[in-house]
Amino acid sequence: MPLIETARGALYLADHRRDGRPVVVLVHGAGGTHLDWPRAVRQVGCLVVDLNGHYKSAGDGHADMAGHADDLAALLDALGIDRAIVCGHSMGGAVALTFAIQHPDRMLGMALISTGARLRVNPEILRRAEHDPDSLDAFLLDYLWAGDPSKRGPRQRPAVVARDYLAANAFDARPWLDAIRMPTLVLCGTADRMTPPKLSEAIAAAIPGAELHLIEGAGHMLQLERPTAVAEYLTGWVATL
Repeated sequence: MPLIETARGALYLADHRRDGRPVVVLVHGAGGTHLDWPRAVRQVGCLVVDLNGHYKSAGDGHADMAGHADDLAALLDALGIDRAIVCGHSMGGAVALTFAIQHPDRMLGMALISTGARLRVNPEILRRAEHDPDSLDAFLLDYLWAGDPSKRGPRQRPAVVARDYLAANAFDARPWLDAIRMPTLVLCGTADRMTPPKLSEAIAAAIPGAELHLIEGAGHMLQLERPTAVAEYLTGWVATL
């Protein structure tokens, strides 16, 4: 599918919706693209987006999660979709949490993968983001992956990646996390160094009825490292909604 013109700018979208299934919007993390969601996960029936400024979408990114959340609402408007499940990885999870507060009437449920209510970014990543963004790529390659890093998607503009991590570090959903009232799935790898399991456990404890699964040995790029497991958990959970 080509770029979708919305009231807030053009976003690239890969359309994998299936008749009779709830719409799931897959949202990538910092420095990511729609290619961060492998075929196995897309089988749930979904829309896979490049966030503002990322890969094929227009713009230069946003300084906070609110901008990305409002972009998703504008995307749903442009497509004539009233409500959807929002599934976010890492920073995409922060976007989903923000969307849940800003646009709760647009959500059927929320799936959070490798994320946290407070995203305290590694100080070395922040230092590079502020002072040497061109060096971020090589550092992140080693830091994020417990599996095969060749599965990662295209490199993004250093300035956009830097903006992502600075926005992630400023994000804090803890004051309003327990106000969220919707079906929620939480997934995390036990070897995740960026958003360790304790962050997912805290989210699941705070949101009433949230379902938590920890995947043994997986790192931060969970859906690429263990696509079959993520697809099975996500598909099974969506079927209950």
